[in-house]
Amino acid sequence: MNKTADIKEKNTPASLIDGDFIRNPEHESGKNPFIWSLENLTPDQIAAPVPPKKKSVADYVIDIARNLLLVICLGVFAYSAYAIVQQLIDYRRAELLYTEAADMMGEFDPLNFDTSAFENLDTAYQGNPALRKSAAMPRFDNTKIATSTSEQLDEALSNVKVSGYNARLEKMKSKLNAMSLKNPDIFGWIIVGGTQISYPVVQSTDNDYYLKRAFNGEYLPAGSIFADYRNYKSIMKNFNTVIYGHNMLDGLMFNGIVYFMDEEFFKNNKYIDVYTSEGIYTYEVFSIYKARYDEGYIRTEFENYDQFIEFEELCNSKSLFQREGIEFKEGDRMLTLSTCTNGPWYYRYALHAQLINVQT
Repeated sequence: MNKTADIKEKNTPASLIDGDFIRNPEHESGKNPFIWSLENLTPDQIAAPVPPKKKSVADYVIDIARNLLLVICLGVFAYSAYAIVQQLIDYRRAELLYTEAADMMGEFDPLNFDTSAFENLDTAYQGNPALRKSAAMPRFDNTKIATSTSEQLDEALSNVKVSGYNARLEKMKSKLNAMSLKNPDIFGWIIVGGTQISYPVVQSTDNDYYLKRAFNGEYLPAGSIFADYRNYKSIMKNFNTVIYGHNMLDGLMFNGIVYFMDEEFFKNNKYIDVYTSEGIYTYEVFSIYKARYDEGYIRTEFENYDQFIEFEELCNSKSLFQREGIEFKEGDRMLTLSTCTNGPWYYRYALHAQLINVQT
């Protein structure tokens, strides 16, 4: 065997190997092996094209269903994107609107009225004389209905002297009156200590109107903080003043009520102030729990004080945590805040507070 030929074969590039022979560029035309193979194809070596498969009715149905599903998915995606953007816009609108209202009212921190500083409310008194221990609310006959009870109470309070000029209250009154000129439904203003809750309160002739309306009457999904339509605007006429608000996921409105579900927060934060054109009402939180919407925690009508005290005790017994020093007696007035849980639609957070001070 020729050694030179063997060496030459070993050094020949693999790209020049075609079948069982070697194409040597030195002896051939130098054409690319692929091009050369195409030029030497015969008709018998070319496969005939495969005819397309004829679609059945089922194939057409599947294609239509697939395209329809695609259109539906695109539609759902587009609507979801729109809904998210619109929700963000609504959140921003609510934030700006209520921030503007808060700026107009000015900075009003909770009063944090400390009852320990007034062990003898007869001599060290601030607020309404009707809350003195020696001037408890009159005992009403058990046969009297709630309406006549409120009328008698209103008559008793009409003889109460104003405790003196209160610059803080007068400032709030003037601003609430200014808001009332724009919307007569203005009920007052609420501040819940330890939370972001500081909002105007409105009241309509039903409990639906302000669910998706701002305090100025404009459409707003975040709605308003509003008092139950069954309550009197004169707070002292109400055994149980009930106020509602949405539990917004962005922290607005009554979202702060959720904080009281934490025991440490419940212990360290307990005061709520409600401002109206008649006075500043300070409440002490004593109960927080989750309730069904139809559980009766928003009850407003009571035949007598005994029945109302039973209601207070029931609300207290349902609380997740207990507040020390809470006593229920004649003359009590209560505040109930209610908001949704963002869980099952029929559940609500119920927050109850007892009136401890009035400034007029």
